[in-house]
Amino acid sequence: MNDLQVSLFSLESLFDKREMWKAFFTNLENIFDLKISHIDKNDPMRNKVKNLDEVVDYIGIFGGEEDTLNILFAKSKKYDLFVLLELNKAKSTVGNGFDMVYISFHEEFIKQKENVEKVYLFFKESISVIKPFYAVCDDTINIKVKKKNNGFPVNYEEELPGIFWLTYFNKKYSDFFDLKNKNIPFEVVENTSGTILRLGESPHHIVYDRFEAEKELGTKSFVELDAILNKPFGKYVLLFKDLI
Repeated sequence: MNDLQVSLFSLESLFDKREMWKAFFTNLENIFDLKISHIDKNDPMRNKVKNLDEVVDYIGIFGGEEDTLNILFAKSKKYDLFVLLELNKAKSTVGNGFDMVYISFHEEFIKQKENVEKVYLFFKESISVIKPFYAVCDDTINIKVKKKNNGFPVNYEEELPGIFWLTYFNKKYSDFFDLKNKNIPFEVVENTSGTILRLGESPHHIVYDRFEAEKELGTKSFVELDAILNKPFGKYVLLFKDLI
């Protein structure tokens, strides 16, 4: 199944930010007309919730105990839709020193243009709430292909995965890539001073090719599928200390 995936990357620990999560889930419920009913896809019968406060409490407890959390959302009132949220806690301040949020929307849902626009709106709203340094949205097949051939995970102080249908850079990255003087269409995000690059109406209607966009910004800043040697830290992307 080729779902549509939203991925957000934050240098701050996200799991104890109660008000942030309350706003995040409120946006999700309102935009997609969802009602959260479960907080664990592996045990949905036991882990039911009545309101967003219970969801936020669960995340707060999880933040001190586990490394990964999956949250299962109920079907929408209007659409045959569920949303899977995956949270990954940073394990160190070196290499993968950031928290990650992944949200997947299933393939059937995004066949309708109006639903793709809802994902775009949610992407923007999520950025305003979480304030990541980097965020992307695209078909999972386009995201998964951007892997290092040596089998190691991408080191975000060495290179970024790439440019996708939607790509967000915070202000420091926007300045680093000098986006104002590039030809790629972008939009400034409220409350962040960062920018979203949108390459087309949907992942299936791309006007500005993903790989052409990477060339415009500098291919060495992104995962090169045929590259073998590691790149120097901080040469083609920013170090975490320079993003704070």
